[in-house]
Amino acid sequence: MFNLSPTTILVRALVLFTTMPIHECAHGWVADKLGDHTARQAGRLTLNPFHHLDLFGSILLLSRSIPIILLR
Repeated sequence: MFNLSPTTILVRALVLFTTMPIHECAHGWVADKLGDHTARQAGRLTLNPFHHLDLFGSILLLSRSIPIILLR
């Protein structure tokens, strides 16, 4: 059905693990600049991809979203 070569899978995984932390860190940075410091307090303002992964997110969503508090 998908017929992906090992090289294609490796390249896609590398792209995912380099762009995902940039994307998630950007969410946290914007929230931090707008006054919600939840991501900073949770240690999520980093480009380390392992800080943005968890079991639930890795399997179902491929990333752990940045927590926010809407009342701030």
